[in-house]
Amino acid sequence: SILMLLAFWCYLRWREGGSRKLLAGSFAAFALSLLDYETAILFPAYVAIISLLVLERRPGPRAWLASLYRERWAWTGYVVLDGAALVNYYTFYYRHSVRPPGSAVLHYLDIALFQTFVPALAGVTYLEEPVVIVTAGIVVGVAVALTLYLRPRAWRCLVAFILVFFVTMLPVGLNRVAQFGASVGHVIYYQQSLQFMFLVLAAFAISPRWGGRRARPA
Repeated sequence: SILMLLAFWCYLRWREGGSRKLLAGSFAAFALSLLDYETAILFPAYVAIISLLVLERRPGPRAWLASLYRERWAWTGYVVLDGAALVNYYTFYYRHSVRPPGSAVLHYLDIALFQTFVPALAGVTYLEEPVVIVTAGIVVGVAVALTLYLRPRAWRCLVAFILVFFVTMLPVGLNRVAQFGASVGHVIYYQQSLQFMFLVLAAFAISPRWGGRRARPA
């Protein structure tokens, strides 16, 4: 987690200033994170979601293509490192698992988000009483709604989080639900990347620079 965050920080600084040392630092941190744990394979997807959806002032196909071309050296490095990690993962680590039915995967995603992740933001575990979990969900929902009201462009961060959630949790479900059941969505260990990405996106959302400001009435 620390190495992925360091790689992301270096990327953001490189994006602003263009320092080759920062880009090299991002590659180094990303490579070390890949050597530590396979979930770092998702890092380029996280960077792409934030870069194209949150950082672009006017998101759209033309702006996205221009951004990818402008940052082609960064994406080339990330893709090469990620490709090597994927080859290693599927050659020496991955074991084929039975694909679960779609209904079981949807149930797993529901558990992972609404019964585990959202309550955890308020310090509540899935072992708590249902009324406590619902109350925690309402509190988090109000906080999100208030942020969206005060920061007009924060909706991009919310959409980005939804994409990050699926990118992070869907592979786990496809490989674990058939073996352990939909209740594997309660295992918060699998949500480490999702947790720090939520904090990163929350920081973008509440920032006036990226989240915007609601205009005061005349």
